[in-house]
Amino acid sequence: MIVRKKSVFISICFTLAMIMVVLGVMLAFAACDDENAGGTGRSGGSGDGNEVLAVVEGQDITRKQVDDLCAFMAMNWGMTMDDMDESNRTMLFNQMLIYTADNVLIKNYMDESDEGAAEGAKSTVDQQMVMYKSQGADIDQQLSAAGITDDTVKSYIETQYYQELFYEKVKTDDPVTDDEAKAYYDEHKNEFITPASIGLSHILVGDKEHKDADRTSIEAIMKRVENGEDFAELAKRYSSDTGSAVSGGALGVVPKGMMVAPFEEAGFKLKKGEISGIVESDFGFHIIKADTDLIPEQQKPFDSVREQIDGIIAQDHFYEAIKKLKEEHPVKYNVEVDSETGEPSTSLPQNTETDSGDAAK
Repeated sequence: MIVRKKSVFISICFTLAMIMVVLGVMLAFAACDDENAGGTGRSGGSGDGNEVLAVVEGQDITRKQVDDLCAFMAMNWGMTMDDMDESNRTMLFNQMLIYTADNVLIKNYMDESDEGAAEGAKSTVDQQMVMYKSQGADIDQQLSAAGITDDTVKSYIETQYYQELFYEKVKTDDPVTDDEAKAYYDEHKNEFITPASIGLSHILVGDKEHKDADRTSIEAIMKRVENGEDFAELAKRYSSDTGSAVSGGALGVVPKGMMVAPFEEAGFKLKKGEISGIVESDFGFHIIKADTDLIPEQQKPFDSVREQIDGIIAQDHFYEAIKKLKEEHPVKYNVEVDSETGEPSTSLPQNTETDSGDAAK
């Protein structure tokens, strides 16, 4: 819809332990300047590929393993490691190192507690590898160009299998209780609110190269609206928003926060049947009509969001279970670690220039 806020949604097939990591990394990437991109591309630090970065229950994790995983992640995002600046490459590298170490613990635990885990992993890897390779004829070329072997892809698929298996076990062994879910709801009620909304239609005239002509056009349309001509017919004939024009300019019921500010401010003031004056936004000039009265925000009842809450708490249980595994089987890192977490740093360095300025005040 042409008047909605611009947004970017990146969908990658990650599960559970990767979700928060990936979102944090991608938000940071979006803030990077292209002129800062460059560097080694594959490695988050010095040393050859055989360098042992961590030891988990007697198993070595090498630099090459982590480099290959980083390259595979970047390829799935449609980029390469060289597209990131050094700080983001280092952050991603450290996140993938921790991720790899965690998954050694998860795999070992599940192999010990579930007799069918190893066989299930093999079957899943075989099936999903066939599916992965069937995505397109150029998939092998993409992998080759990024220096990624089939073994890296298989390892990643196996990792996802074990994470899902571990998650399901945690859900069974540590189920979300009614009291736990209700307590979460009571403490986070502001997160379970249906925002205020209103049904709106509009006529848009927008062409940034001819702003003066657009203003003249919208003023002429406005006069026709004021003279009682049918709003929907005018929208069908003149609106630049082709998506809504076919429906007489109807945008449907619009939640608060979904539209650009000038449009939303004008639209949410209207009562059913009222028409705004001419409203200018980044998209052009609008005439807005209210198809409903304002629908106030509403608190969602507990029962309607119980499933969502269970998912949130189950994920917390999942992370707590991983934390317990790491306490019982400490990972030995051969790289610099954060003094508080005992793991490689996964946050971007602070702006030195800003820090210095603040310190001088």
